Amino acid sequence: MTGKGSILVVDDSVESLQLLTEILVGEGYQVRPADSGALALASVAAAPPALILLDIHMPGLHGFEVCRRLKASEESRRIPVMFLSASTEAKERVEGLRLGAADFISKPFQREELLARVQTHLELHWLNAKLEQQVEERTAALQRSQALLQQVVDGTQDAIFVKDLEGRFLLVNSGLCHAMGTTKEEVIGKDVRALFSPDDALWLMEKDRRVMAAEAPQTDEEVLTIKGNQRVFLATEGPVYDARGRVAGVFGVIRDVTERKLAEEALRRANAYNRSLLEASLDPLVTISPEGKIMDVNQATETATGYPREELIDTDFCDYFAEPETARRGYQRAFHDGLVRDYPMELRHRDGRVISVLYNASVYRDEAGTVIGVFAAARDLTERKRLEQELIRIQRLRAVGELSAGVCHNLNNLLTGVLTPADLLRMTSNDAKTQRLADMILEAGTRAAELVHRLHLSVRGTNAETLLPLALNKIIDGVVEMTRPKWKDEPEAKGLAIEVYTELAAAPTIKGTPSELNDLLINLLFNAVDAMPEGGRISIRTTLEEQFVRLDFTDTGIGMDEETRLRVFEPFFTTKMDVGSGLGLSTLHNSVTHWGGTVAVASAPGKGATFNLRLPLWQEEIQVPPSPSPALAARTGRILVIEDDPVVGGVLKEVLGAYHQVELFTEGQQALEQFAAGRYDVAILDLGMPGISGDQLARRIQAIDPAVARILFSGWVLEADDPRRALFDLVLQKPLRDLVAFEEAVAQALILRDQRTQ
Repeated sequence: MTGKGSILVVDDSVESLQLLTEILVGEGYQVRPADSGALALASVAAAPPALILLDIHMPGLHGFEVCRRLKASEESRRIPVMFLSASTEAKERVEGLRLGAADFISKPFQREELLARVQTHLELHWLNAKLEQQVEERTAALQRSQALLQQVVDGTQDAIFVKDLEGRFLLVNSGLCHAMGTTKEEVIGKDVRALFSPDDALWLMEKDRRVMAAEAPQTDEEVLTIKGNQRVFLATEGPVYDARGRVAGVFGVIRDVTERKLAEEALRRANAYNRSLLEASLDPLVTISPEGKIMDVNQATETATGYPREELIDTDFCDYFAEPETARRGYQRAFHDGLVRDYPMELRHRDGRVISVLYNASVYRDEAGTVIGVFAAARDLTERKRLEQELIRIQRLRAVGELSAGVCHNLNNLLTGVLTPADLLRMTSNDAKTQRLADMILEAGTRAAELVHRLHLSVRGTNAETLLPLALNKIIDGVVEMTRPKWKDEPEAKGLAIEVYTELAAAPTIKGTPSELNDLLINLLFNAVDAMPEGGRISIRTTLEEQFVRLDFTDTGIGMDEETRLRVFEPFFTTKMDVGSGLGLSTLHNSVTHWGGTVAVASAPGKGATFNLRLPLWQEEIQVPPSPSPALAARTGRILVIEDDPVVGGVLKEVLGAYHQVELFTEGQQALEQFAAGRYDVAILDLGMPGISGDQLARRIQAIDPAVARILFSGWVLEADDPRRALFDLVLQKPLRDLVAFEEAVAQALILRDQRTQ
C-alpha cells in the first residue's frame, strides 16, 4: 500500500458526514463527502474512489439501491462498499451483504473500529487489484504456454527420446519435436548442445552419465530453458542395453509439468489470501464438520478460547462452551435449516472466563452441492454491553449537568440579591460597624459565588482546546474547601479522621483548562479518600521546577500493587466495585498530556500512593484589563431592565436609579408592548424568562431599534462559542460582585448607543 487512498463518504446527516470526514481526514485519508445517493453515483462516475462508506436510510436514492447500481456497473463493481446504519436488524445486514457490501458498521460506531475496518478493506481492495493484475499477467502467460502445450498434446502427451553413448539422439517423437519447436530431421544425430543452452546441456549430459553409470532409472524435476522460457519437466531416464546386455545409451520420457507447478503456486496464494481474509476478522470464525468437530479456526478464535489452533482442530466444538448441549443444538440447527442467526451462547475461555456471544452460522457445500460443513462466526457482546453501560452513565451525567446548571442559575440570582445590596451598603454608609458587617456579607457571598462557579465547571466543563493561565494554588485551595464534606464531614460521621495538608510554594500561573484542572484535583482527592477506609492523611505539595510546577499528591492509604500501578491510567480500568467508570485517571493523564505536562505514580501495597504531576508554566503575557474610567459614568441614560426575579430586578433598579432613568419589567411581552424606537438607550435582559427568552427578546428589540445597546445579565453560564452571545453587545454574569465594574459596563453601553446614533 503506497498511500492512504480516496474514500467516498455518503450520508444525508450533516453531523454524521462531518464526523466521518474529520475522523478519516485526521488519519490522512482523502475524503469526498456526498449527502445523497445521486451525488454519490455522480462522484463515482467522475472518479472512482478506493472505498465507499454508505448510509442505508437516505431520502431519494436508498443506500441499497445505490449499492445495487454500483455493483451492476463494470467500472464500480470492484469498489468495496461499507454500509453505515443505526439499525441492528439482521435482515438489513443480510440484504446489504447480498447486494455485495464488504462490511456493515452500526451507528454509533467506535472510532478505532471504524478506522481498523476502513484500513482492512482498503488493504484488501489494493490486494485484490494487485492480485487481479497478477492473474491477468499470469493468464496471459498461461495462454502462451497452453498454445505451445497444445502442439505437443496433438501428437502425444509426453516427449520420448533415445540417445547413444555419446549423447546423440537416436530416436525422438513428435511430442519432443513439438516441445522443442523443431523437426525430427533437425534433432536426429545431434546432442543436447544443439537444442539447449550451454548450462542446460551440461546438466543434461551429466545426468545421462549418472544414469548409465548407475544402470538404473532416475526420475527428476528438470528446469530447462526452451526458446528463452524456463519450463519445468518431470523426467524419467533409464539405461538402454544392446544385444549383449551392455549399456548402449539412455531413454527418456519427459512430461511438462510447468502448468501444474503454476497451479500449485496459485492455489497456495489463494489459500494464503483466504486465510488473510479469515484472520482480518475481529470475530471468532470456525468451520465445523457434520460430526461436530472443529475443522479450522482463525486467530480471533484462539484469543477468545485461549487455545492455539493446533489444539482446537479436530476437537469437539461443544467443549468450549458453558452449556455444551446448547452449542450442539445450535450447529445441528444450522445443518438442518441451512443457517442460524444471532444464536446466544456462553463461550468459555481456557482460564475460566465466560464471554457472552451471538453466533451466526451457515452451511457450505462442495462442487457437487453436498453439505460438507458449517461456517460459524461469533460476535463478542462484551463491548456492546460495556457501551450500553457507558451510555447509561453518560445519560446520568447529562441529567446531573442539566440539574446543576439550573441550580447554579437560581443560586446566582439569589446571590445577586445578597451581594449587590451589601456592596451598595458598604459604599454608601459612613457607619464603621455597618461597613464591617457589609464586608462580612460580601466575603461570605463571594465565597458562595465562587463555589457555584466551581460547581458549574465541575459538571459542565469548558472547551478542552482553550488553554488559559491558571492560578494553581488558588484552585487547589478552592477544591480542598469545596470537597470538605467528602474528606472531613463524611469520615467524621463514621468516627474516622482524614487530614488534608497543603504545602504550596509561591508559583507562577500554569497552562491548562479550569474545568479539567478542577476535575482532576477532585478526582485525585476522592480517590485518596477511597483508598483510606480507616482514615489517614492527604498531602498536597507544589514546587517550581524550571518550566514546570510540580504537584505531588500523596495519601497514606492501602496503596496498589505493580500490576495495578502500571494499568492505573488505562481507560475503563478500575479497582472499585460497583462504582466508578474507570475514566477518572485516564482523563487526568490525557488532560495533563494535552497541556504539555507529565504524570507519574509511585505506590506499593500498604505504602499509600503519590501522584506526581508536572504542569507547564504559562509562557505568554497575561492581559490585565484596564481600570474603569470615572468619566464614563458621567452620562445619564434611559435604561430598560427586563428581569423576572423581583429581588434581582429591585436590586438593579436601586443601583441604576441613582444615576439613570430606569424602567423595570418582569415579563418580556409586557416590555415589548411598551418598547419604541428612541425610547431607551440601554436594555438589560435576563436570559431565562417565562413567555419569551432573553435572546428572542434581544432579537426583536434590535429589529425595532438597532441603536439600543443590549446587555445580557444572567445566572446561566454561556460558553464562549454560544451563538446567543452574538445578540448582545455586553455579557455580564450573575451574581453582581463589583458595582464599579457594572456601572462601567452600563457607561460603555451608553457610549455604544451614542456612536450608533451619530
